[in-house]
Amino acid sequence: MVLEEDVGAVFDGSCSSPYMSMSCEVRAEVQASGALQAATHYDGSARPQTVAAHQEPYIHTMLTALKRATGYGVVINTSFNTKGKPIVNRATEVLDMLRDDSELDAVVIDEWLFTKQSVLAA
Repeated sequence: MVLEEDVGAVFDGSCSSPYMSMSCEVRAEVQASGALQAATHYDGSARPQTVAAHQEPYIHTMLTALKRATGYGVVINTSFNTKGKPIVNRATEVLDMLRDDSELDAVVIDEWLFTKQSVLAA
C-alpha cells in the first residue's frame, strides 16, 4: 500500500491502482536505498495498492505517519499467514504470529499498534 500522492516517487510510470491490479517497477533509487526491500519482488517490481485520503482516510493517516517516521508511506498488503498455515481470522492469531515469527516486527489492528516487544512483555 502506498500513498496515492507518493506513487510517482516510489514507482516508475503510471501505477495508480486502488486494487493491486498491476505490477509496477520500483524506482531504481528506491531499490538502491534498500528501504522497501521487503515490499519489492525479486525482479524489482511490486503490485501497489494506492491509498487516497478520500477513499481510505484511516489507512491514509497511518501511511502518512509512517512516511514521517521512515521517509516512505508504504506497507505490505498481503494475505496474512505463514508457510503451511491458513490465513489468520482472529486478532489472537495475529498476536501469536507476532510473538512467534522472527521476521514480523509489528502489526496494526484497528487503531492499535502492536510491536514484538509489547507482545513479548505482556
